[in-house]
Amino acid sequence: MQSIVKVEFLSSGETKEVSREDAQKILHDTYNDAHGGLVIDGTTNRVIHQLSSDVEYIFILEKFIDGG
Repeated sequence: MQSIVKVEFLSSGETKEVSREDAQKILHDTYNDAHGGLVIDGTTNRVIHQLSSDVEYIFILEKFIDGG
């Protein structure tokens, strides 16, 4: 059975459930975005840089650095 991760985008309020592979891609894209961003483990409330096997829920804080 494929592992599912719940992802909440704090800037838009959107929440979705995605595969662990898609969640890893979202995490990667967040940290590679020109405006920056943070990924937070929803259980521990700690900033994470990798998606470990015990992470089930993440918050995405997008556009951490805003020029406007």
